Amino acid sequence: MNAKYLWLKFLFVLAVVLVCVWSLLRGGGLKQGIDLKGGHSLTFEIRTYAADIANLKTEREKVEQELQAAADDKARAELQSRIERINAEIKRLEGEESTGASIVPQVIGVLKDRIDPNGLRNLEWKPVGRDRFEVRMPAAGEDSKLRRRAYEEARKNLEEGNLQRGELARLVATTDSQEQAKQIASLSGADEQLRKGLETLLAAHAEMQAAEKRLKDAKTKEQIDAATADFENKRVAYGGQMREALSHNVNIPALQEILGLYVSDAEAAGLKSDEVKTRRALFAERLGQFLARYPARAAQIQKAVDLYQDWAKVRQWLEDPVDLKRMIAKAGVLEFRIAPYLPGIGRDFTIERSEYEAAVKSLQEDGPEGLRKRNAKLLWFPIREGEEKFSNLITAKGPDGRMYLLLYNEPDKAMLHETGPGSWALKDARPDIDRMGRQAIGFSLNAAGAQIFSRLTGAHIDHAMAILLDDEVYSAPSIESAIGSSGIITGTFTEEQVDEMVRTLRAGSLPARVNPEPVAERTFGPTLGAINRDMGIRAAYWGLIAVAAFMLVYYLLCGAIADVALLLNIILILGGMSLMSAVFTLPGIAGVILTIGIAVDANVLIFERLREEQARGQSVRMALKNAYERAFSAILDANVTTLVTCFILGWVGTEEVRGFAITLSLGVVFSMFTALVVTRWVFQVLLDARVVVNPLHMLRIIGTPTVNWMKYRYAFWTMSAAFMVLGVVSLFWQKSAIWGIEFSSGTQAVVTLRDGQLLRDPQSGKMELPTDDLVRRMFLDQAREMNKTRGDLQMLLDTARVEKLINPFQARDLLRKYDRNEDGKVSRDEWKQAGLGEEFFAKVDRDGDGLLDRGEMDADRWPTVSYQITTTETKLQKIRDVSATAFGAALDIRPDCKYALAKGASFRSLGVDIDDRGYEKISAQVVENADPSYREQLRDYQGGVIFVVRDIAPALTARSMRERIGDMRLQPDFQGQNNQTEVIPLTAAEGDTFSAFAVLVRSDDVAVAEADDAWDAFAAKEVRLVEASLERGESIVATVFDAAIAGKAAQQALVAVVLSWLAIIFYLWFRFGSAQWGLAAVLCLIHDTIIVVGLVAASGWLHEHIGFLGIQSFKIDLAMVAAILTVIGYSVNDTIVVFDRIRENRGKLTTVTGQVINMSINQTLSRTLLTSFTTLLVVVIMYVWGGDGIRPFSFALLVGILFGTYSSIAVASPLLMGFKKALVHKVVGVAATE
Repeated sequence: MNAKYLWLKFLFVLAVVLVCVWSLLRGGGLKQGIDLKGGHSLTFEIRTYAADIANLKTEREKVEQELQAAADDKARAELQSRIERINAEIKRLEGEESTGASIVPQVIGVLKDRIDPNGLRNLEWKPVGRDRFEVRMPAAGEDSKLRRRAYEEARKNLEEGNLQRGELARLVATTDSQEQAKQIASLSGADEQLRKGLETLLAAHAEMQAAEKRLKDAKTKEQIDAATADFENKRVAYGGQMREALSHNVNIPALQEILGLYVSDAEAAGLKSDEVKTRRALFAERLGQFLARYPARAAQIQKAVDLYQDWAKVRQWLEDPVDLKRMIAKAGVLEFRIAPYLPGIGRDFTIERSEYEAAVKSLQEDGPEGLRKRNAKLLWFPIREGEEKFSNLITAKGPDGRMYLLLYNEPDKAMLHETGPGSWALKDARPDIDRMGRQAIGFSLNAAGAQIFSRLTGAHIDHAMAILLDDEVYSAPSIESAIGSSGIITGTFTEEQVDEMVRTLRAGSLPARVNPEPVAERTFGPTLGAINRDMGIRAAYWGLIAVAAFMLVYYLLCGAIADVALLLNIILILGGMSLMSAVFTLPGIAGVILTIGIAVDANVLIFERLREEQARGQSVRMALKNAYERAFSAILDANVTTLVTCFILGWVGTEEVRGFAITLSLGVVFSMFTALVVTRWVFQVLLDARVVVNPLHMLRIIGTPTVNWMKYRYAFWTMSAAFMVLGVVSLFWQKSAIWGIEFSSGTQAVVTLRDGQLLRDPQSGKMELPTDDLVRRMFLDQAREMNKTRGDLQMLLDTARVEKLINPFQARDLLRKYDRNEDGKVSRDEWKQAGLGEEFFAKVDRDGDGLLDRGEMDADRWPTVSYQITTTETKLQKIRDVSATAFGAALDIRPDCKYALAKGASFRSLGVDIDDRGYEKISAQVVENADPSYREQLRDYQGGVIFVVRDIAPALTARSMRERIGDMRLQPDFQGQNNQTEVIPLTAAEGDTFSAFAVLVRSDDVAVAEADDAWDAFAAKEVRLVEASLERGESIVATVFDAAIAGKAAQQALVAVVLSWLAIIFYLWFRFGSAQWGLAAVLCLIHDTIIVVGLVAASGWLHEHIGFLGIQSFKIDLAMVAAILTVIGYSVNDTIVVFDRIRENRGKLTTVTGQVINMSINQTLSRTLLTSFTTLLVVVIMYVWGGDGIRPFSFALLVGILFGTYSSIAVASPLLMGFKKALVHKVVGVAATE
């Protein structure tokens, strides 16, 4: 053993350990997968070009018919040219269809630019095959939601502190001077300037009333004319004072725009430093100006700003997959607008300088939304990049630092996005050349688009036409001629600019290309993820202690050195994952636990070899040297085969399965390093320091037996055949029920009830505690009832299975939530303070002492709140609909609501009529005609809009309705609509819920109420926002796979298993010099695989008839495939240990004899059983304490290790003689040392 440069070697190990520890504690840490931290995975499908190709072929047939009927050469030439263009387009599309030419990366790139341009929304995008892509988004944490609510409450307080028109009307209507003074003090607070303004308002109102009285008393024409003029002056003065009083109101939309400039430290990491610096400077400057504008309310405003900044540190922009689906459905909207030229450049189609200056002033003072709110004829749009491309057009820098282009907003000067039948659409875009041979962009429109585009371009030849995608300006080329169904956009383009424009235009067809409903969806709740994580970590902790203790007790000093190597191995694994930014998943935790068992395998092989060498009388130094050298080949071969299965898993698996593969492969590599290298260095130090001079002592439980194993091979094979038959029968018994939804297609959803909720038993009508039987009946009964009218729930009814999910940390979680005084119990008062029902408390307070202790809150006694619904139905929305109707307000999610927008209806309770558009302007007349009980509320929103949503199902509380609208205003696609809103409950439902609400919205921009077009646009946007808020439900924890995804997953799983077998055959062929060794090992693996799969299938019967030992009805899913592949790797590991000794004992013999097999098995039996025992130890701990999340995985490993160890001895070794010899060969017992 070489001691050269030993200190440098330890220094290297120390440096690596320090780097790993730094990365874990100070660097990136461990990146948790969505199954641990909670989150969502959605797989979307891109519609291919098949339909486009079919349409083009149909069009070609029509043109060919026209060609045959053409009368002259000119017509035939034009038609032939059209056919050639169609053929070229078909060829291009077929080429892209056959090669999958970057359509997925292109779509991902466009969507990322549209939805997450700065990478601040924590979205992960990756291609899945040729026509799908996956998006992963983290679940919004409870902390983020709480901080957002705090900010919304502060913003609401600001709104409530603003003066309302109704309050001013009540003030001026008061005649008592003392009451007036009291109201003025209440309304003005500490704002002295506002107090004076209100006093002036009262005086102006008194003067207007006096003038009105003089007008009524006037008799002659001269008196009437004079009185009329005086009254009009006094009325105008009063109106001015009213506006002056209202000007003291904090402009909430303006504040929201300023807050939009704020950049948190986390968000700054995804932006350019110049942009961060600019935005932060603008934020500070504009906030300072805003606070100076409202000195009396500066503290209240600053509090709202502080809470917003606090939320910004942890906020999740997209809090739910519903938001992502909505934004994907809206992404890629292509539009065209004509651009005016700068005034005074000597070209037509310019605007007046006064218009130009007014537009620039509006942009700088009110931002781009200023003109939008007024629905002005000219609007500002942000420029994608490079304002130098827009020379002679009107550009200006906005308050957010971006450059904007001024464009027309008139029907005859724009071609805007439309939806529905008959709407225009872009069919394709492609690189082209113009008549002069210059770079250009060719494109094709459908028939409706051709007509509109021809009119637009024909009317604006030589004018600039801006091309916009999602309201961003990409280019503004000049129109040279009218363009119809197909044409080219010309200009001085480079090849790169042409490619960019083609991508831009093609992205305009994204709404038709990307299916906004995912074909696969998985959601992990943060609570369930925390439970999985905590139980997995606990299992890893106890597994480490158990293995370390066994090694220390059994191998004494050698065991202590192995334990150091084991600890080092874990640090290297976790640090390596951190440095690689690999995702740490629940199967990854299982990989760490399994590594703990596998890591000591190499040490066991070395130490058992050391025992043999010492028994031969060698010195401790020589014995250690020989032990490491002679154990190396078995260790290498065993670990390489495990690595092979890890690589295959990494190729075939999901992110969660890949997490296991990465963890296990790192564990294999590092365990070889620590066991073969580091422990040897440690022994070298002990030898050189003469700490170790005598033979190393170790306990010995298993000696070297002299069993004639070959004698019992027929009994072994009979037992194996019996288990294999049992496995096959179990598979036939289970049939398709054995498959998890990743392979069978379907949905697995978790329905969670709120704490403290009782459910009404449909049979007895009584309120009862939730039970699995009650929840199952309520869900299925509701599905059956809904199916009578819907007719599309039969598959759900036929296949739905409802099972409870037990939270082993139930008592801990309840105490954390509700034990305010931290005495280890939840009192009745603490329960009531949390807003939970007393009737529920009384039912769970079994001893009636008014306190809930840990025993009463234990998972075995506490009502289960989470239930898993498994079905072959792939439409998750159907489960949501049934659950929302069955459990209503008891559900612990915000459901999406069905509703109707009232149109052409009269509401007597309000005294308001709604027109056929579905909304009504709150005019002075509407206020006066309204029911007196609502008149003051309507007066506060005069000039705004009122509309009614009814038939809301499930019904909502008024608070929930307000929260939905407030939350939607914070969504990225509704930012800028920061208008004051009130909801009026109309139709009562059960409890404190309502099925109809009137919604009142007022814009703070007075110009909106005065301009009809602007008001209509404002009203329509607000209606859409409220509709979106009702349609926006929170996702339930679910996994959804359609048939195509499931079929592909099953195919990949089968390929993975077969590939692992083939890889092992070829590797063992290479290492042992004969294919027979590989075939014997693979036959052994097939034996193990059939038995493991069979017992997994039999678990359903065992669960039903035995129901203990934690056995459930396990399914074969991707995690189970990972376990089976791990069993393959581990089983061959054991087999190789025996094979390696057989090869050594065979020596120069050409064939393997029964005596050699017996000798080899006896000599390696102790290390075979010990290595299996250490691994089995951690797997048992993982099975018992690892939780339901990894129990199926653990079950397969447990069975696989037991039968893998058995088959290495009883199945694989006899096959090395060949099949014929193995059947007929007779062997007498042979001593192990013979």
